[in-house]
Amino acid sequence: MVTDDAVDTLKETMEELRRRGEAQRAEALEAVLIENERLRASLALIRELSDGRAELGQTRGAAPSYIPSVAARRAASRTQQPVDLDLLTSTEVGDLVGVTGQTIKNWVKEGRMKAYRIGSRIMVPREVVEAYVRSAGESLDLDDCSPEEAARLVDEARGKG
Repeated sequence: MVTDDAVDTLKETMEELRRRGEAQRAEALEAVLIENERLRASLALIRELSDGRAELGQTRGAAPSYIPSVAARRAASRTQQPVDLDLLTSTEVGDLVGVTGQTIKNWVKEGRMKAYRIGSRIMVPREVVEAYVRSAGESLDLDDCSPEEAARLVDEARGKG
């Protein structure tokens, strides 16, 4: 369990992190404080139950002062518009355009397609894929080619010709 002095230090650190704009780190510390308070409350209830001073179902004291701020922030975040991250994996993109996921990774590495690395994954925004498909369709009109000519052009583009 975290000592009272450590709790005070954590609260000060949370405030400093928020002032510096590091809300995510402050919330991580706040989660530690909340979990610590739950642990303290559970231990206190266990002691009271074992001493016969409490019965199951009794209500506990008020929540610590920092817990309402979590609830308030969560409520506020629900009203905000979520960020639309319409991202596809390299394999999903490959399936859409008819190549392998490794080919998509190669295209990203060559700069032919914009993508982001998230952890160990290459993620491509859907609008990038849509733009690629549009430009590929505009660059070659296969309706004007015979099937043999179209196959030759595709093979040539893939480096087989």
